[in-house]
Amino acid sequence: MTKRPNLDFVFKIPRSCNGCTACCSGALSANIHGLRMSRGTPCHFRQEGGCAIYENRPQLCKDFRCTWLDNRAMPEWMWPKKSNVIVMYRRVDDLPYYSVVETEEKMSAQTLSWLVQWALRCKLNRVYCVEGTTEIIGSEEFKQAFANKNRPKKETNESNTGVQPAGGVDGAPASN
Repeated sequence: MTKRPNLDFVFKIPRSCNGCTACCSGALSANIHGLRMSRGTPCHFRQEGGCAIYENRPQLCKDFRCTWLDNRAMPEWMWPKKSNVIVMYRRVDDLPYYSVVETEEKMSAQTLSWLVQWALRCKLNRVYCVEGTTEIIGSEEFKQAFANKNRPKKETNESNTGVQPAGGVDGAPASN
């Protein structure tokens, strides 16, 4: 019998933003020291390679962690600065899901394909928006939560309190 190599070290190496400012690009919505960041309006404090107020950034910025930072199942090339998407772990009506939001550039077909295959293979609930259309992958219960008035009754963003996708439901343009 062949002994399996111990790969624990691969999953324990922490990732860092390393100059990525995708979360500050305007793909997410937040109030940063009284200045609004939203779709098309990046954070006022965003600068090339980082944050102008990094040492004094608000708590919601300190608390925000995209899924790429914490989930080693996501390949290196899914780094938001390379993939043009921010993936966030969230909960709606106590159902876990991943929200996928495009950054300044559109996501590639390769990125979308990987995300869809990951959701299907791992039986993950997933919400993403492509060219203004929101797509949902997941359980019927999860789909129903989003079908109910296009917005769930109770939504939480466990690790990312205060930072939301810009636009309507998880980055989709708000409907009138």
